[in-house]
Amino acid sequence: KEVADQSRPSLGDQVDLKDETDALLAKLKLLKEEYREVLIMRYLDEMSIKEIALATEKNQTNIRVLLHRAKSALKSLVD
Repeated sequence: KEVADQSRPSLGDQVDLKDETDALLAKLKLLKEEYREVLIMRYLDEMSIKEIALATEKNQTNIRVLLHRAKSALKSLVD
């Protein structure tokens, strides 16, 4: 009896994931540029708060606030 490879998602799961990713990216484009910028740096580029602060020439507290607002704005678009 052959066991299915559980380490790889099925084709259907891959298609669903791509559709969800495309929809999320489309919503991301609707955000204010500064929100989009910090979300991309934090979650796609995997930058730390400190690194984002240095790159944007803003303080770390401001970056935390921007990330919070950006996530809230994105969540309201997705819901």
